Amino acid sequence: MLQTTVVLVALLAGVLFVALPYDSAGGVVMLGAVVVLISIIIFPRLAPKNDRRFLGNILILALIAKMAATGFRLFMNNVVYGGGDLNRFDTAGAAIAERIRSGDLSAVFDGFAVGTASMELLVGIVYSITGTSFFGLFLLSGFMGFLGSMLFYRAFRLAFPSGNYRIYTVLIFFYPAVLYWPTGFGKDVIVFLMLGLTVWGAALVIVRSRLFGLWIAIFGMSVMFLIRPEIGLMAAIAFITAFVLRTPSRNRKAFTIQLIGVPLVLMAGFIVISQATSFLGIQDLSLNTVLQVLTDQSSQVFDEGRSGSNFVPPTVGTPTWIPEALMTVLFRPYPWEVHNVPALVQSFDSTLLAGIMLISFTRLIRSIRSEGQNPIFIFSIVFILMTVVALGSLGNFGLLARQRVIVLPFLFFLISAAPAFTRKRPSPAAVAENNPNTTSTTPRVAVAGTAG
Repeated sequence: MLQTTVVLVALLAGVLFVALPYDSAGGVVMLGAVVVLISIIIFPRLAPKNDRRFLGNILILALIAKMAATGFRLFMNNVVYGGGDLNRFDTAGAAIAERIRSGDLSAVFDGFAVGTASMELLVGIVYSITGTSFFGLFLLSGFMGFLGSMLFYRAFRLAFPSGNYRIYTVLIFFYPAVLYWPTGFGKDVIVFLMLGLTVWGAALVIVRSRLFGLWIAIFGMSVMFLIRPEIGLMAAIAFITAFVLRTPSRNRKAFTIQLIGVPLVLMAGFIVISQATSFLGIQDLSLNTVLQVLTDQSSQVFDEGRSGSNFVPPTVGTPTWIPEALMTVLFRPYPWEVHNVPALVQSFDSTLLAGIMLISFTRLIRSIRSEGQNPIFIFSIVFILMTVVALGSLGNFGLLARQRVIVLPFLFFLISAAPAFTRKRPSPAAVAENNPNTTSTTPRVAVAGTAG
């Protein structure tokens, strides 16, 4: 069945590729075929064996929903906003791809830099392989966002095997902000994908004692450093904290992995953190300095293109700064702060998140009690707090709505980590077996001719 599907998809893609112009519909068809083939091959292997029956139809619906959200993001980018960073990446990437295809590999080294230049180079490398197609690249980016959700789900199942995976499935695949923002071949989708890769690698090496998970996590953090160094720095600090605070294992294999992994993690962390702090201009690693630089850096990076949704952010350093920043990053704009249609949509998203958190409050308390020492739980808390600090100084609701998506998968970890309640009533036989003194409650049937 798998081989037949692969052949049919490849034949259909080939026929349509010949008939359609590549830069528009042809690119969509070809990259769409790649998405289908990768989905057929990769997803069954990423899904845990026990979850494959449960995930089967859900993944199909989730992928369809993701592609619909990607199409809507494309409409908003090109029609409503008249273009943006994605169009600039497309133009620069097409020029870089032309140089690469002509054999001028100096384009790769010339474009290798931290920040926007790395995105242009990445688009150029993709275009040199797939051909130039803005619409096809948009479709591919939606798939990358979906793959990021899949990696977060896999990390959740590794780290919290008794957690409520059904709740996490709904949240990570169908929550509106997660569907919409990690699309479009921009920094958001790359960071989201690399965060998923990093936490999956962290779960492999810390929870399951598989050393190759360390290399996966290091790769994810390194790419984040190239795209957004402040987020790469926060992920590195969260990873090191989780690794150091993990519960020591008496298992021989786990102990060996920890013995090898500690120096590797410290060395890799030192490299990533030193490079990130050097780029960000952090002179020392005191808590106040790091928090201040992260706050300033996020304001500088994310302030580009501010429009009409500005507001006064919490004042850094005041006694109520952290609580106010937490409420701002997660739950604003409040309904009474809405003055235009985009803010109304953002208010719906923040209100929905507030409702989910309110409903899940008891589950959150149970998660803290049962999984508070879990390394991935610690990773999530550290990353959430650092992100809240970094984004709390943003004074624009549109930017907040876009950037808080990196917090949501970890927030969903905290909500879903507690084991689900089992409400099955024990059978009378089981009750009698566990308590021999219990009198059976089974009604006796009267026999004819005997006393009632």
